[in-house]
This record gives sequence, structure tokens and C-alpha cells, in this order.
Amino acid sequence: MVSFDRVSDKARKLKNVRIYDRNPDKIVTSRIVAEEARYRKGEWTLSGAERVSWERATLNERSSADGVWRTTMTPDDVLAALIPESRISLTAARKVVAGEQTPNAPLPFYETLIERVYASPVGLIVMVLLAMPASLLNWRDVRSTRHMAYALLGGLGFLLIDGLLTTLGLTGIVRPAVGAWAGILLFTVFGLFRIWRMDAGWRPSRVPRPPKTVLAEAPR
Repeated sequence: MVSFDRVSDKARKLKNVRIYDRNPDKIVTSRIVAEEARYRKGEWTLSGAERVSWERATLNERSSADGVWRTTMTPDDVLAALIPESRISLTAARKVVAGEQTPNAPLPFYETLIERVYASPVGLIVMVLLAMPASLLNWRDVRSTRHMAYALLGGLGFLLIDGLLTTLGLTGIVRPAVGAWAGILLFTVFGLFRIWRMDAGWRPSRVPRPPKTVLAEAPR
């Protein structure tokens, strides 16, 4: 985890850099605070840097951290961190997942982004599927209004739930595959059910029962 206050020289110079090291359990084990980091000849060099250990055996021990900083981060990664995350390309996301590029967001963000590249075109088909009942309606039947309402609510519901699940996937609350595909699969089933229901024919109208007649008993 890296943060910095200022960038200059085409992202080859960083000011007030803070570097947090984590172990495989994602627990922070140390922090490096550097006045400056410069990128030359394919590597970063820290100056005015101090390392503070937070491991149990060396708690709060301080040492100089000036010198070469071993990291896969490049100036291009620094510039990418300044770009809105929604503009990240599929190639860049795959490199992050493969460990070939430094991420500037949690890993589930990139995994969900990759899944959405393939799920989004399918989502357009689902929208068409949800709208198909509108082309099969018999406008002389008063029950058409109900099916039209189902189509409209289905489309709005799909946009809402699919967007919500995708956001949950991007933030790592649910698995990336679930966030990217669950809404699409759910509303595909709903759309197919509505088409099948209309294709099976209209439900017969309820015929009102005739009122019961009460016959008065003749006086004896």
C-alpha cells in the first residue's frame, strides 16, 4: 500500500511518500515515510526515509530506509492511479490480477471489472428479453396493461439490482462472478417466464357468479 502527496516530472518524482508493508494475512507489519522517491534507470530510490517496524519482535524499532525501493510500481502506474477507475482497460485489469501491474484499488475491483466486460453485452440481451412482452400484447384485452407493467418494472428492476450487485462485487462484499452475473441470470429467468406465460395463452377471465336468488316461501 502506497500513498503520496505530490507528483512531478511525469510521475518520476513523488513527494511525502508513505509505504505500508503487509504480510500474507494482510496485516500491516511496517511503515516507511520518505520525503521523496525518484525513478531512475528502472528503479525507485528513496531519500529522507525512515522505517518503523510494527512486528511483535521489533515493535516500534526505527531504521533508515534510504536507498533502492524494491517494487513493481512504475511511473505509468502512478499516472493510472490518478485516472478514474471506471476507465481502466481490460488489458490493465488482467495485468493487475496476474500480478504484472501495481493496483490502485482492491483486487476484487479488477476481477469484477473483467467479468463485467463479458456480462455487459449479455445484459443488453436481457433488456430486450424483458421488453419483448410489449410486442406480443393484445391491446384489445384489458389484461395487457398488467403485462406491460411487468415489462416496465422488470427493466427498471434489472437496472437497479444489476447495478447494486456489481457495486457489491467491486467493493469485495460478494464474489466478483456473483456481482457481475447474478442479476443477469435472475432477470433472464424472469424474462423467459413472462414470455412463456404469454405464449401459453391468456388466463381465462373470471366469470362473475350469478347472484343467488332467494325464493320466498308461500304462506300455508
